[in-house]
Amino acid sequence: MSSVLDADAFYQAARTPSASRWAIDDACSVRFAGALRSLLRDLEEDAPSPSWEPIVAAAKAVRWRGAVDPVPFDSDHSSVVEPLAELLTTAGELAGSLDRQRSQLLEELVTAATAYRDSGNVAYSQAILECLSSSDPASTCLAVARHRRAAPISEWLADAGQTAPVLGPREFLESGRVWGLAILPGAGDWFPPHMLLSGRAEEITLVHPRWVRDSHRFYGVFGELATRPIALTVREPRALDVQDPDPELPARELIPQPDWSLVAESAPHSPVAGSPAEPCKLAVLGGGYAIWLPVGAQRIRGLVPSARAGERVVNLPIKAARQGSILLLRLGSTESAALRPLVDSLLDSQQATIRSLQEKWKARLRSKMAGLGAAELGRRVRASGAQAVNLQYWATDDSIRPRDDLDFRALLEVLGLSPAEPYIDAGRALRRAHVQAGHELTRTLEEHVEQQDFAELESRGMQELRLEGIPGLAAMVAFRVMAIGPGVTDIPSSHARHPFRARGAAWLE
Repeated sequence: MSSVLDADAFYQAARTPSASRWAIDDACSVRFAGALRSLLRDLEEDAPSPSWEPIVAAAKAVRWRGAVDPVPFDSDHSSVVEPLAELLTTAGELAGSLDRQRSQLLEELVTAATAYRDSGNVAYSQAILECLSSSDPASTCLAVARHRRAAPISEWLADAGQTAPVLGPREFLESGRVWGLAILPGAGDWFPPHMLLSGRAEEITLVHPRWVRDSHRFYGVFGELATRPIALTVREPRALDVQDPDPELPARELIPQPDWSLVAESAPHSPVAGSPAEPCKLAVLGGGYAIWLPVGAQRIRGLVPSARAGERVVNLPIKAARQGSILLLRLGSTESAALRPLVDSLLDSQQATIRSLQEKWKARLRSKMAGLGAAELGRRVRASGAQAVNLQYWATDDSIRPRDDLDFRALLEVLGLSPAEPYIDAGRALRRAHVQAGHELTRTLEEHVEQQDFAELESRGMQELRLEGIPGLAAMVAFRVMAIGPGVTDIPSSHARHPFRARGAAWLE
């Protein structure tokens, strides 16, 4: 279905439910949010410091998760406990090496974090349980903004004797049911607008700490520009008091975001001899990793755990990779490089000849690009009859050859390599071997994921997959894409598709 038809279907189904807000009074979370805000304001005056990075990252994670996760801290299902413990540990390591003002700010943050930890998150959990106890259990659900928090919250509710289902955005929207009440832990600004306006609940209650300043009116797909705007107005528990000693923080500013300057600093950029420049986007992955994704490449292997058996491992167009996509990668090398032993075995006696021809035209291409420049060389290749020219990608090891024979012939002519047939035939044979090796990898991956529990992928954003039977690919890692950075950067192609440890990307969801 097209996006226009999707929007039309949304408007046909949408209706405005009744909506209210439960703003939780929790002095401990208010104090912690205020202490963190004061520290961040003071740190703004200085350049980013590696010594502060783990403290700030953990503190922001505590603030964010504490605003969306109602699970009490004594439960194994709380997402706040881990970053809270990390914060207290790293802050203790830094104490004693600061000036008086910074020391006082850090001390207040630690004191507030300790008090918040000791409070147990009781105020938030009790608010949710009260909402549930005062509603019809047969027609009440919880709907969360992040799918991976649904299962832990559901398990906590079960431990508390509550049977209300906990739904992620997709389950809530596609259930086909209209609930009497949907309880949404968090601010409305953190939920997709169509969750609030889908008509899947007659009543919506937003539950979050009072210090979060949320929007009070939400619009549909086209916002206020629609001919007949669909809007939801939330009944507020009180007017916002700007004279509060701890004024509310805007909800949208609390959503975790990578520090792209730090991610870029930790990314490999250095020139590599014989490695042509390639335009790439920077993407943050789960587990504190990041990756350069080449924008000129066609596809990358991905995973769709919710798909039917036999259809979970996919070749994902790189342009379609976005937040939430799952990529199958190999630490230390690309899939193409790791598959090389299997590809060589499939080429059999032709392997040496084919590899030699490949290296010859790629080396000539890189040399010409260095001498003439990519723009001038591309102009000459087009003048020789090529329709699609992607020199930077063709020069990389991940590219086998131009997809179209006409484009390849034009390139070989400009490179002065004739006759063209041996190169074209070698490229075809290499492509067939890669396709066969890729099919073998897909089959093995499908067999593996059939029995796989992806709980670790849900919680950490990455999970190792142990494979047997394919040389060089004993271990692959499933990574969730957490964010994709703005802009495109030219980097040596040998740095692309390699996951690397990144700063500025901790505790993302």
